[in-house]
Amino acid sequence: MQITEELIRQLVIEVVEKLEGLKESSNLASNHSVEQFQGRLLTGEDIEYCFRRKVDTMRIPKKTIITPLAKERSNDLGVSLEII
Repeated sequence: MQITEELIRQLVIEVVEKLEGLKESSNLASNHSVEQFQGRLLTGEDIEYCFRRKVDTMRIPKKTIITPLAKERSNDLGVSLEII
């Protein structure tokens, strides 16, 4: 394979595009909203409340009881549940 100016130019363009894509995805990640849940029982209403407030992830203590409806609503609405 012969290294030409055109090949170098194409490689530089590919690298710059990949770096810009990484920058955009990191900007999206910075908009990620996380909230610590304090209650002992997580319900579907709690999930809906967080969704309305644009919370992406709820951190939930291990001892918290999660109702089946809360699990279903979190899946439906895209609110991640992180057990801590």
